[in-house]
Amino acid sequence: MVSLVTLCCLVAGVENSWTNDFAHQPVSQRPALEVRYTDGDRTAFEVLAEAYRVVGQLRAPHHLVDAKTGTVWLSLTVTGGDGTVYDSVRTREATRINLYRRGPYYCEVHWFDVRVSDKAGKVAPLKGDLALYCYPEKMLASITWHAVADFEAKQVRYAGTHGSAVFTPEPFKAGTHQQFAFPVYNETPPLTGDALKTLDAERPLYYDAVRGCYRVGSHNPGGFEGHFFQYPDYREGVTFTITNDDTPRKVYICHETSSGTPGVVEGGVVTDKEGHPLPLTVQVSKNFAGEKEERFYNPADTAFSENFFPLYLDAGESQTLSSIHLYQNWGNHMTKHFSSLGAWMDYFHSSTGVTETTCYVPFKFGGLPGVAIADFRAMSQDTFWTGQPQHDNVAGHSFLSYNDGEAWRYLTYRGTTYHSTGPNWMDIGLEYLSSDGKVRATVRAFEFPQADEVRDFINVRYEVLEPLTIPNARENFRLLTVATWVQGLRYTHAAASGMEDVPLAFGEEHFAVRGHPLPRENAFLALYGEPKGSNAIVIRTWSGRPGPAASVLCEKKGDTRLLLVPDADDLELKAGDVIAFEGFWLPYGEVDGTRIPKRETVAYGSEGPRITGVTVGNRVSDFPPEIRAKDNRAEFVLRGGRSDVAVLVTGLTEYRWPRIWREESTGWVPVLQARNGDLDGVEVFTARDGSLGAAFIVATDGTPQHLKVRVGEPVTPRERIKVWPAPRDNNPRRHAALIRAPWMDTPISLRYPETVNTDALDFIDHVREDMPPRDHPEALAKVWTEGAGGTLAFAWTVAGREIGGRLSPNEDSVDLQFWVDNRAGASCNVGVQFCPVLAGTLFEDRTLDRTWIHVKGAWVNMADTGRGDGDPRFCHYEVEGGPDLGRLPAPWGVGDVEADADVVAVTSEDGKYLFAIAWPRAASIVSNTQLPCVHTDPMFPRATAGRRVYLRGKVYLMEGTLDDLYKRVQREVLRKY
Repeated sequence: MVSLVTLCCLVAGVENSWTNDFAHQPVSQRPALEVRYTDGDRTAFEVLAEAYRVVGQLRAPHHLVDAKTGTVWLSLTVTGGDGTVYDSVRTREATRINLYRRGPYYCEVHWFDVRVSDKAGKVAPLKGDLALYCYPEKMLASITWHAVADFEAKQVRYAGTHGSAVFTPEPFKAGTHQQFAFPVYNETPPLTGDALKTLDAERPLYYDAVRGCYRVGSHNPGGFEGHFFQYPDYREGVTFTITNDDTPRKVYICHETSSGTPGVVEGGVVTDKEGHPLPLTVQVSKNFAGEKEERFYNPADTAFSENFFPLYLDAGESQTLSSIHLYQNWGNHMTKHFSSLGAWMDYFHSSTGVTETTCYVPFKFGGLPGVAIADFRAMSQDTFWTGQPQHDNVAGHSFLSYNDGEAWRYLTYRGTTYHSTGPNWMDIGLEYLSSDGKVRATVRAFEFPQADEVRDFINVRYEVLEPLTIPNARENFRLLTVATWVQGLRYTHAAASGMEDVPLAFGEEHFAVRGHPLPRENAFLALYGEPKGSNAIVIRTWSGRPGPAASVLCEKKGDTRLLLVPDADDLELKAGDVIAFEGFWLPYGEVDGTRIPKRETVAYGSEGPRITGVTVGNRVSDFPPEIRAKDNRAEFVLRGGRSDVAVLVTGLTEYRWPRIWREESTGWVPVLQARNGDLDGVEVFTARDGSLGAAFIVATDGTPQHLKVRVGEPVTPRERIKVWPAPRDNNPRRHAALIRAPWMDTPISLRYPETVNTDALDFIDHVREDMPPRDHPEALAKVWTEGAGGTLAFAWTVAGREIGGRLSPNEDSVDLQFWVDNRAGASCNVGVQFCPVLAGTLFEDRTLDRTWIHVKGAWVNMADTGRGDGDPRFCHYEVEGGPDLGRLPAPWGVGDVEADADVVAVTSEDGKYLFAIAWPRAASIVSNTQLPCVHTDPMFPRATAGRRVYLRGKVYLMEGTLDDLYKRVQREVLRKY
């Protein structure tokens, strides 16, 4: 364990007023707090806090006791109108718990079905919700008595080792309830109101004496769909000043959504008074409305969104800071966050933007033999649900279970370690103990905000504590399980490395695959054939004996269990043996095969992310990529991987101004992170050794990138691209956005869209007698909404379908998004054209001498290609993976080369600047020298009824070479397969 003195020295360069806060952030120094069941039978629960450890007995006698001494901390009595005393200790009925909030700073335990009985065992007509508000150093509580019949009571009383409280209730009426709150342990007088100054908030900062925290509120304008499509860069923030008295103290801040739409917060960031993010782990807790998990105790299913964090205040210290609720984006990329959810039991949500992609259940869904991951959604599925940006759920995942010849043994939850809760990566540790006490399981799970897939990376270690014999281990020792009973999935095939795909049959329970040996590195096992999506496990590395193997159990009712097992018939394990492996859970959208998991054994296996070529700093780990800086600087090469990864730089003494650059042909070019201002997009944190760290999001396609990092050096922000609506002109049909980089005099007009087809022509921005639209286009044109971060968006409703798009400007690119939400009754194909008009700009090129496509690994000038037998001004080029264009109607021709990249580019006359537009899976590349314009119009998935299709593309306006552009497109505009 690193001492606090050492930690303070490591961050000595930080402003002194924050040193104490940062010193308590490393996991080894963070005050302990955990809530768990005492055993697999769930007869009691325990709260393990820094300053206390108590046990709540869920079977008689029902009271809260000190775990070491048995001293009663909390018991309840009610005195009836006739003087009869009812207490909780004598009640025989079982009780239960549910956690509404869980995290490193605050756990809220609701102890349900608490009853009180008289000496004769008669139960009062009251049912109790005993809420324990648990912090590392203190505990408060409230009892809410719900009357199931009319009942006259003289007194409600709490008593315990550290105090007691007496309340006089109103007469209880059936169907009503009354709450009584009291401190239980170590609560201190709060700061007075004049110490709290609200600078910007919907609800001013105040002290909540029931829960023991300082609360401040903000406004959320809408739900998941709004944050994904309408306002992804919205910042829901509060700003306040808190001034301490003459006693050093620790205070807890609860930033809540106090108006608008609560219940949907995904993450949070705390910034200093200048707007720099602080290296404070934020606890995020929420509850959705409408699921009615606790119909008796919480019939309204009250929604909430809350972020928690502590502040360590010296005597007289005053701090001004801001707290921000995050939803879809942080900077110019999606967030990746970890939060708790109050539901049927407490959940952990790992969210990519506002999609709840991975949901860990600490106590497991379905009881002790249930599953540890109850929601799992593949980002590569073709369509979202309509009305909410969620994919289908293919969860049912769990860790170790085994049959030792006597009974099945399962893992019981022991605790969570919160390394990072976001916003650039989630990183947690989970600890379990087998129900027979013979195996300790530790899991590290981390994820990045990856848009192409959900990869839940896991490092798993199973340590044997007592000798263990497992007969028939290929069936009975299940290191990982993917079960389909939770979601009712019906897979048709199993697959694994080194094995022919196996069709699955369900006439009787049997093993379709039994212990197929797997390589110790870069292997996969998978199930596919279910329309909702497929499931795979990818093994990156394996250690311990024996090696890994794959089994698949087919159950008679149609369910399957995909099992990672040992490559052994009978397994003899002795105390001290360890089986450990590194890999990832991979839900994926491909229905009919294993192209994606095979790809992943390379992209995150043999060619996975790694750090090489370190010239400044020291490599800490290849994956997650981490380098320790020297003098707040680092320089290294990142290789491998796919999509966005978080690059971690530790060893810092400063949290302000973290910046990262990539070496390109023109020199060092910033790897841009921000969108709202210049300070967002980077996560700062406190590392394990107490130094500060920064997490940068870097897009990768596996090719080497030479990167450098500087922290603490102010950098003048680059001027951004500007995007604004095109004014009404001679064409009232046109729906266009103007795009101008700072170095451009004349903007590009992007017709967005030029045409949209579903089951008919929904929109066309020009007149063609042979192409009449469904409705007159003028009603749809010029419909734009300007949003945070300089973004521009629109949404149309046409024939029961919502058609919408967004342009989000960066410093040298514009992110493009387009969607069709098919709320009509029939499925349809989607065809869209986007037309950037280059006339009058730096990129007007009617001779095609400066217009380029990528063919057979090299850039080809369009002027040097054949343009078919049509009018040479009008030409389509086929794209690898796209449709065969055949012969197009006049005046269009088909080029004599096929592009191998979904991008078309135009360079300026001086060669200094370039324009490009790219979409994944282009149907064709188009050039029209009459306007002139160029297209890479994408192929959308089929829009099934009740689903939403959605694609992301890019416009580039950048300095650099065509090769620089190609590398960026390969990293940033990913094809699905």
